[in-house]
Amino acid sequence: MKINNIVACVPVSNIEDAVAWYQQALELGPPDTVPMEGIVEFSLGSFWLQLFESPETAGAEGITLVWGVDDARAEQQRLASLGFSVTEIETIDGVVDVFNLIDPDGNAYSIVTEPGI
Repeated sequence: MKINNIVACVPVSNIEDAVAWYQQALELGPPDTVPMEGIVEFSLGSFWLQLFESPETAGAEGITLVWGVDDARAEQQRLASLGFSVTEIETIDGVVDVFNLIDPDGNAYSIVTEPGI
């Protein structure tokens, strides 16, 4: 699998407060993208920081790692055929095709393809 990019996803209790905090702490400008309500993304050079509003998991479930690939559907099929634990593909129209690869300890890695990439 060729990984094209990495996104660190951080659950936050309040998106506006979190954006302000991260902008000040990391000396960031405005978010580079807002793919949908409750989600903002900052380009940090070689990887992305995504903040997503999730009051029920903020501070409790930790950070999610997202691997960007050329074809999430092909990777999901390849990994499933090898016996790896994977979830079904979810398509978020105009944003991503995504599935999770689950390791033996239950850690989930989201694998995505963005349209046009």
